[in-house]
Amino acid sequence: MAQKKILTSKRKAQNRSVRKGKGIQSKSNKKDEKRLIQKARAALQKRYERDEFLSTHPTTSFQSEAISTLIDEGKMELDKFEKRVEQERGSTAQGTKASSKYKKALADAIRACDVLYEVLDCRNPLAYRNESLEQEIAKQKKKLVYVLNKIDLVPLENALAWKKMLTTPDTQCVLFKASQVAHSISVKVSDVKRTKASSKYKKALADAIRACDVLYEVLDCRNPLAYRNESLEQEIAKQKKKLVYVLNKIDLVPLENALAWKKMLTTPDTQCVLFKASQVAHSISVKVSDVKRLGKAHSVGVKDLITAATKGRGGMKTIAGVCGFPNVGKSSIIFTLSRGKKGISIASKAGQTTTQALFDVSDRLSIIDTPGIDFSRHDEAELVLMGVKTEAVHDYEVPVKRIVSRCSKEAIGRGIGIPAWWKDEAGRDIVGSDSQVAPHLKLIYEVAKKRNMYKHGGKYDVEKACKYIVDMFTEGKIMHFVDPEEAMSRHKEKKEEEE
Repeated sequence: MAQKKILTSKRKAQNRSVRKGKGIQSKSNKKDEKRLIQKARAALQKRYERDEFLSTHPTTSFQSEAISTLIDEGKMELDKFEKRVEQERGSTAQGTKASSKYKKALADAIRACDVLYEVLDCRNPLAYRNESLEQEIAKQKKKLVYVLNKIDLVPLENALAWKKMLTTPDTQCVLFKASQVAHSISVKVSDVKRTKASSKYKKALADAIRACDVLYEVLDCRNPLAYRNESLEQEIAKQKKKLVYVLNKIDLVPLENALAWKKMLTTPDTQCVLFKASQVAHSISVKVSDVKRLGKAHSVGVKDLITAATKGRGGMKTIAGVCGFPNVGKSSIIFTLSRGKKGISIASKAGQTTTQALFDVSDRLSIIDTPGIDFSRHDEAELVLMGVKTEAVHDYEVPVKRIVSRCSKEAIGRGIGIPAWWKDEAGRDIVGSDSQVAPHLKLIYEVAKKRNMYKHGGKYDVEKACKYIVDMFTEGKIMHFVDPEEAMSRHKEKKEEEE
């Protein structure tokens, strides 16, 4: 009975080892296969030796029968394993055969062509390149053209950079966006973002203007021309509606600069109002001349803004629409005008208004907060500096470069809290014209060092430092403003170039 139990436990152990062996045998690595075959053969050899030993020594008939069963099972498992290995090798051989078939078909297809278009996804072109195809094209001395498809899914600068990188003396590269209808309209690369979305936007814009009597176009007083929207102004003129420019955030620029902009933008048909929003419900309205001595509770231009909308209406109720880029302060203006009425809030993030909403300011004035604006004509770096784009930014270094080129070193130093960021320990200017150090990189590294912005391994977290610098710029901590006459002359030159 004891011997029977021993043999049963041995059989169970053997079954377990066989089952484990099956799990291991699924590996296709040749070294593992060889090792497993040797192990199985060694186990079988041991069983043969044991059988030989038992045959020369007295054993019961039950013992002999059990041992022979184990040997048979071992033989069967080994046969199964060897068959599986052979099958795997056969499938690999078939794969090789299929690969050679593909290569032959590819060579024939290339031979039949004069030019080959290799289509790549513009989001990650290198992942879609086919080396064997390109080698065969080069071997047969055929012309290769890279087609960067889906360019509407990436920033234009990114697509142009890939085109520049992939173009060689022997290989052309073409930017492409496919149409989903039979009769497509061909447009310029620069207009790629303004196809279907643009027509939708124009329709929504026309409907919003139609619902209003007066339009407030909110501009950031630091650089008003960058925030003007030509398509909006053209539609307002087309529908013969009244336009009022609202120069917001006047507390972030010198008063003379704000007054100069007001004078330049005021015309017989268009009024311009200087404005500073309040951050509390019941604001204290003060004069423009007191703007630099104001706190969060003070506002400027509330009465002027209401008068600009209601004047000449003969006591009739006026509906004013508030238009402008995200983060320019539309919600802040409505909050101030309505004295913080319920349902109106100031969002900390840009672009939080998603629907049209009507707010009663008084018995004579109601305001519509209109969502969105078409900013497809602006490049990514400019949208970042305007506070419009805050997520999924391709390269944060470009906006920082522009901040360094536009603002004085002293203004940047005051804004970021590093007064002499451009100097070394000896007090020498190391970002001058003769220096090999790029000014924007020096600024980024100084900010990362000061703010303990490090990655694993002790490297500077460049992106985090860039975001911090951009935030200081958009919040007005880094002082920056544009001279009206210079800005207007540059604007005219740019317009002439486009025409």
